[in-house]
Amino acid sequence: MKDDIKCGYRFSLRFNLNHPDHQRAWDKINSISNGKRSDYLVQAILAFGKPDTETLVKTLVSAVTDEIKSYIDERLDSASLPSSPANRKQKQKKHGEAVSKDVLDFMKGL
Repeated sequence: MKDDIKCGYRFSLRFNLNHPDHQRAWDKINSISNGKRSDYLVQAILAFGKPDTETLVKTLVSAVTDEIKSYIDERLDSASLPSSPANRKQKQKKHGEAVSKDVLDFMKGL
């Protein structure tokens, strides 16, 4: 007998269509077919507050890459190597490219 009864809870929600966010939410919900609204709302609620992993990784990769490049540039500037402007620029370019690729490969492996 219990198997014949649908298990679930009902939740009512009322929108204030004078409020722009409420109007946008109402428009979005109305664009979803009737049979899929509950699933959509469940997924939206569960996704709320989760970090955007892709953006987080891109930001982290960018920050780490910039810091490593700055560190290498400082080391190259302070090194007691023969330093013609062309020689220094070429070394910085080589180091910057290697670090950037290595850092990106490392971060992709996470």
